[in-house]
Amino acid sequence: EQVLRDNRERVKTGKMAETEVMEAEAGLLLRKSLESEAKQDIVTAMNDLRGYISSSVGDKDIEIEFTDRIEINIVDRDLTTSIMNAFKLRPEYIATREKIEREKIRVAFAKNQRWPQFDLKGSYGLNGLEDSVGSSWNEAFERDFKSWTVGVELRIPFTGGMKSRSELAAAKRRKRQALLELKAVEVAMINGIDTAYRKVDSASEQALYYQKVVDINKHLLEVELARLDAGKSNSRSVLEKEEDLNKARESEIESIITYEKAILGLEMAEGSLLVCYNIEVMEVDR
Repeated sequence: EQVLRDNRERVKTGKMAETEVMEAEAGLLLRKSLESEAKQDIVTAMNDLRGYISSSVGDKDIEIEFTDRIEINIVDRDLTTSIMNAFKLRPEYIATREKIEREKIRVAFAKNQRWPQFDLKGSYGLNGLEDSVGSSWNEAFERDFKSWTVGVELRIPFTGGMKSRSELAAAKRRKRQALLELKAVEVAMINGIDTAYRKVDSASEQALYYQKVVDINKHLLEVELARLDAGKSNSRSVLEKEEDLNKARESEIESIITYEKAILGLEMAEGSLLVCYNIEVMEVDR
């Protein structure tokens, strides 16, 4: 708008051709069209957000305003710390460790089943036979009708305990399978964390580069405006520089969003997403 106003004044004084005004008018109309589209995108985003918080457009009490600044906030991350957090927090890793402990118990039980079983057995009883419950009870305690037995029982597996050996072999294979599963989980987990960690580094590097690109384009626009004021440039060059600045700003915002998503990806990879946002999961008995 400022360029258009300046161009009209220059045309009136005969210092600029009429085509320069037309260039500025076309550029202004294009930007107003983009502004209208952006306003509609804001309305769409607002209503999407209202859907998340169960608020309709008719609710006048809730006013949604964007307050956070979109800027890069570099957070130092350590790959080793992320991996250690994953060992403590990733549910599939914890579940596999529990499975291994369970298989260890089964192996120990199967080993014990191979040995001969020697049991000491005993029993003691009172007998009372009468026509009623009360009389039978009295008969049992008042008369000398006690009975007891004591003995030992020895069980030796026939054919060398084939069943016990087979159960032990199966238990050992299940334990080995659980160990292999744990190794596979570890490999996938560490590789996933390394990928997410490198993605965070790359995203932060790109965001910083785009910040510099924005600063450079700002300076180029200021220089081009100064040249236009001095009569050494034209509207098309100014509008091109301004368009380059807008594109650089959009790319900068996209890079910051990519960085924030990369941070979330790393927190998910190490299993600390809920912990970082102080969200506790409680089991409810039904």
